[in-house]
Amino acid sequence: MFVILKGISNSILTVDIVFNMMNIREINNFLFLPFLYYQVAPLEIILTVILFWYFVKYIAFIAVGYTVFLLLIQLLFGRLFVYLRSVLIYHCIHFFELFIHFCRTKVLKITDERSKIISEIFKSMRTVKMYCWETLFEKKIRSIRK
Repeated sequence: MFVILKGISNSILTVDIVFNMMNIREINNFLFLPFLYYQVAPLEIILTVILFWYFVKYIAFIAVGYTVFLLLIQLLFGRLFVYLRSVLIYHCIHFFELFIHFCRTKVLKITDERSKIISEIFKSMRTVKMYCWETLFEKKIRSIRK
């Protein structure tokens, strides 16, 4: 599995380029493998049934029937679990949406109260300064922030 590099000078060729070329080549090899299995699997099944028939005669059909039965059970459970997972994910998402809505409403109530007090302070800044109520309002705002 050697890569022939023609037309690339040694000054341009870095470790990163070689590593990327090797990774791309390996990814292309792995993308081809599932198609190969789909083509070979029927031949393997036929060869296995023939070998079973040669060695154990009629018991071969019991083994093949049991394998087909397990395959059907696997398909049914696969569909069942896909359905259950989708239902579970839907309910989890719904729960988190409700939780986020609850948290947002609490934060909005606190923010609304704080903004009302700050707007009151801005509106009556002269009165607060005149009577030296800065520390009182500061304590009130800090208590609301907590």
